[in-house]
Amino acid sequence: MRSWSVLKKINVHFGKGNAAFRIALKNLDLQIQEGEFLTVIGSNVAGKSTLLNTIAGEVIPDSG
Repeated sequence: MRSWSVLKKINVHFGKGNAAFRIALKNLDLQIQEGEFLTVIGSNVAGKSTLLNTIAGEVIPDSG
């Protein structure tokens, strides 16, 4: 039986209601199947750490 992890319509925002408001992840969909290898690449402040922390449960998404 194959298992996988699925993220659907994930949204994460920081600093709501102030000048430092940032959208970290917007409507993110991701499916990782068992045995797959995933590499996350991006520039500074692209949301890589936020994505991995959301998958790990350290960051709770605003929706999704």
